[in-house]
Amino acid sequence: MPTPPRAETLDDAYRTCNHDKPLASDDNRYEDLSSARGEDTASRLKSRITRSEQGEFIHVAFVSHRGAGKTTEILRVCDHLKHTHFSYYFEANAQLDERHITTEDLLLSLAMGIEDHFKKSGLALPERLTGDVQKWFSEIVKSTEWGTQLNADLATEAGAGGEIPLFAKLKVELKALLRTESKYRTQVQEAFRRYPGTLLRYMNNLLEAANQRLGDKQLLVIIDNLDRYDPKVVDELLFKGGRPLRELHCHLIVTPPIALYYKPLSEPIHQAFHAELMYTVRLRTQEQAYNAFDPNGSGRRLLLEALDKRMDVAKLIPDVAAQDRLLSASGGAIRDMLRLVREAIIGAPLAVLDLATIEKAATRLRIDMRERINANGWAPALARIMIEHQVHEEPACMDVLYQQLALRYNGQGWYDVHPLVAEIPEVLAAREKLAREALKAGAAAKEG
Repeated sequence: MPTPPRAETLDDAYRTCNHDKPLASDDNRYEDLSSARGEDTASRLKSRITRSEQGEFIHVAFVSHRGAGKTTEILRVCDHLKHTHFSYYFEANAQLDERHITTEDLLLSLAMGIEDHFKKSGLALPERLTGDVQKWFSEIVKSTEWGTQLNADLATEAGAGGEIPLFAKLKVELKALLRTESKYRTQVQEAFRRYPGTLLRYMNNLLEAANQRLGDKQLLVIIDNLDRYDPKVVDELLFKGGRPLRELHCHLIVTPPIALYYKPLSEPIHQAFHAELMYTVRLRTQEQAYNAFDPNGSGRRLLLEALDKRMDVAKLIPDVAAQDRLLSASGGAIRDMLRLVREAIIGAPLAVLDLATIEKAATRLRIDMRERINANGWAPALARIMIEHQVHEEPACMDVLYQQLALRYNGQGWYDVHPLVAEIPEVLAAREKLAREALKAGAAAKEG
């Protein structure tokens, strides 16, 4: 798909600043932000895979805040490896239930997706290598009430002159079944759950067939958007009950929620995967005000250049003060920057975005944050992060990281709240309360 032209009007800028669509690997709107993040995580990711030993399968957890640009970096890694690796990109929340998935759901969907991907790429897997897998999958499904009905429907279609193999029909119907909760989906999950070792063995048989078909290339599977699920769901999938995924015979990249990196529920990420963490773009130092910019840093310049590749910033946001408010209010998160631009365009009374219009967009985002913070009682946890610049043991700390209300920056690995959170009265009041309590504790310690 060709890259959209650089926007010269706000109407076009609204489309080119779509924050929900990652950039394709060849999109010329891409800006390398690694120097402002503090580390080139994508290069580290690529290096881990390319330097693996013969027959070794590298499984990596690529972790960052949602909206930091993981998918864009992953797509570029796949493109850089295209001469040595064959990539299969799997968008979990698009292919499966958006709220809850199990190991069985994921393996079944991967098996069907990989086979289809090879076929569409002109690399159809030999039937002699996949026949046993298809037969076993079909037999397990036929043991369920849903499978029995599906088989009966096929018999009816065959009687009417149709000839649809069970596995071909199964793939179409099962893909739809796995996207929503139902008693039939539960039956299918339970049927495969009775044979966990066999499911893994047949899945690896399929992967081995894929690896053989590739010859000198290696298979790389990406399971993206796992960070959009509740951390408890992903912990069950990757760690607590995730042994099958860790034993897949292919290179694998997964994207778990950042909260599981800081505070594991079952086991630390690095015990199951190579962990690579991508930082938020740093705009200021830890000591600076939330609306300041580090004069020695590259964050402001690179974010502005990234935006300028999408729209003519000098023409459409001519006021430097408006540019600065837009960038500082994003906190260094590129998705928030693009989201603010689109919100500002929606309410723009002029042909350009001025400071007042940017401020209104920031206010809307801040109100959304404030309502979530107050509804969940997160102000004390955020206040503590503002003071200590580190994560802490409170469960709410993981919640605010998951909700992108607090971010991690490079340098010495420090944390801070989103700049708009620092403008919320309840959070400021909680910070003042903690500061008073610290002073009282210090005074009491001196008297003692």
